[in-house]
This record gives sequence, structure tokens and C-alpha cells, in this order.
Amino acid sequence: MLLESFHLAISEKLGWGDMSAEIAMPAINGIITNYLNMINERTGDVISPEDAVPALLENYTADQIFGLLGDDGDLNYLGSDKERMFIALRDEIEVWMKMGNTFEEARREWDV
Repeated sequence: MLLESFHLAISEKLGWGDMSAEIAMPAINGIITNYLNMINERTGDVISPEDAVPALLENYTADQIFGLLGDDGDLNYLGSDKERMFIALRDEIEVWMKMGNTFEEARREWDV
């Protein structure tokens, strides 16, 4: 995995500095992918992570950034009850990730 400066910036905003890079990087890549897909679906724009991440970091809270991990492509996901419920489980999911479980394993544990 290639670590980019935007990975570090997202990790810092999320407070994931003490999480294993092997666990954090795929989750951060999922956040970025979901964000880029959301932009493309809503505007038709195709932009690079290097261009998108600064706007993401400036305009989204840490909880909203984390919430992008739960986005399943539903155009109504942002601001939905589903997003709020996913964000409400952030602490529990992150504890599992800090214990060495992948995001997918942590998500399955909490059935979200």
C-alpha cells in the first residue's frame, strides 16, 4: 500500500494515529472512494483524491468523514437515519479496529 499525505491527514482528523496502518489504510481508502463516488454521482465530476481530500477535510467533521465508510451508494445516505446510526457506532467500530480487526470485521461485529 502506498501511503500518501492525504492518508495521514484523514488519519489525523479521525484520531487514528495509534491504529495500525494495515487496518487504517484500507478504511481510509474506502472513505476516499465513497467520497469520490458521491461527488461523481451528484455532480458528474471526476476528480483525484489529491484534489478531493482537502475539500473533504475542510468541509466535513470527523464524524461525517467516518460516516462515509457506511455509504452503500444510496443517493439519500448523507443525512439519513442510516448514516446517523452508523456514526453512533463509531467508537465501538474503532475499538475493534484498534484491536487489529479490519473495518469489515468490525462492521460485521456491530451488524452495520
